[in-house]
Amino acid sequence: RRSGGALPEGLGNRGRLLELNRLLDDMRDESAEALMPERSGRQLAYVVLTSGSTGEPKAAAAEHRGLANLVRWYAASATGADDRTLVLSAPSFDLTQKNVFVPLIKGAQVHFPTWHLADHRATVRAIADARITIVNCTPTAFYPLVEMSRGDDFASLQSLRHVVLGGEPIVAARLVSWLQSPACAATVVNGYGPSECSDTASSHVFDRAAFTENTRVPIGEPVSDTTLTVLDEHLQLVPENVEGELCIGGLAVGRGYLHGPRATALRFRPDPYSSQPGARVYCTGDRFRRRGTGELEFIGRADRQIKLRGFRIELGEIENVLEGHPAVTRAVVSPHVAGHDDVRLVAYVVPSGGTVPSPRDLRAHAARSVPEFMVPSAYVTVTALPLTRSGKVDYGRLPAPSNDHWARDAEAVAPSSVTEERLAAIWSSLLGATGLGVNDDFFISGGHSLLAVQMASRVGESFGIELPLHVVFERSTIAALAEYVDAVLIQTDARLDAGGLAVEESRW
Repeated sequence: RRSGGALPEGLGNRGRLLELNRLLDDMRDESAEALMPERSGRQLAYVVLTSGSTGEPKAAAAEHRGLANLVRWYAASATGADDRTLVLSAPSFDLTQKNVFVPLIKGAQVHFPTWHLADHRATVRAIADARITIVNCTPTAFYPLVEMSRGDDFASLQSLRHVVLGGEPIVAARLVSWLQSPACAATVVNGYGPSECSDTASSHVFDRAAFTENTRVPIGEPVSDTTLTVLDEHLQLVPENVEGELCIGGLAVGRGYLHGPRATALRFRPDPYSSQPGARVYCTGDRFRRRGTGELEFIGRADRQIKLRGFRIELGEIENVLEGHPAVTRAVVSPHVAGHDDVRLVAYVVPSGGTVPSPRDLRAHAARSVPEFMVPSAYVTVTALPLTRSGKVDYGRLPAPSNDHWARDAEAVAPSSVTEERLAAIWSSLLGATGLGVNDDFFISGGHSLLAVQMASRVGESFGIELPLHVVFERSTIAALAEYVDAVLIQTDARLDAGGLAVEESRW
């Protein structure tokens, strides 16, 4: 503030008034000697931890030049001074840097949630109330917002004009209804890039007019001063339509892994196609092929790493934990598609002796060592793992899990009330399971946060109530949830009796 005066109305005693003219007068008396060493784009900007295949996470170190290049590119392509960005990622997630730095650089607003990010209904309300214009998050975090706003014909998302989705492959069927609706006026972008390369290395703008539920969303073109090449194991270019490993070069490439020289040397290799001395490429481990059109098509991972609901997971890390169980001699973990793009982790274990560990025992063992999103949903005991002719595990021949393989109650207690029966039917539909007991836990039986959102919505519609998402997590058995629903219905009926027929008609 250049001149004196009172604080803006409404701030009260919460702010402090700074007068720049007085500060400048004081600064003239200070020494002109530099207080900090000369800065360089090669200095460390931040470190992000990623899952490690040996159980120890790797610390990806990004440099200032990569961060600055990303922020400069993103600021030029997305944000204006009148934008309002809602931060839908944790502070430790590297994509948060764009959500915070870029709007502030452009003079725009940044909104931080005061609610739990799993409460998607609250997120949708916040987008509508604050007229949010920019959201940058994983597809997994955005799908529930589309589902929550479908009831009002997506009017809740009408203010969005720039949506960036990244961190995992996009399931077109989860977005097509919103993209084709009159309420959608947003530019939607698929962003691709690993933490090792300042988070984003390429982007693709959706063609909404041609978007269908079967659309395969490409990763698009590299961001500024970044290269994308598909190379073989000798770092030689592969021909069109031939599978190879995607390697990222240019300013986006980070320093490597903090205190991990061996892992750094494996992934960060000399760039054979750069004229810059010391230039390197980051070998992503992602398998791609370049089509004749120039489009890069994702094939899959070269290693046992997957992305599940926005989390990068090393399957070998979970397998190492399970093989630490005294009754397990070998374990393999594989993703299993239980329904429409509903992917769950399934563990296949070979017992070490006559004692066969139960699914509940194995789940409890895994939960003590890995976070919840890495704990398998089902546990299948096999006498031996199926092998290919070359002696490797044949994942295509692993059996699908059945009802007996979920870590549920040993003795299922049947529903004893109408409320419990209706809840059991909803759970069975979502989980693809039968014979659920009232003491079975939703999350132990194969549920996860995304299914919890759908469950809260279906229960609310079935009983004519609003079921807060946190209740699903707090009352995760049929018996406990039925008790809550019955209590809400009793309170609602009491209000209806007091309010008369008009209120009752509005409820149903």
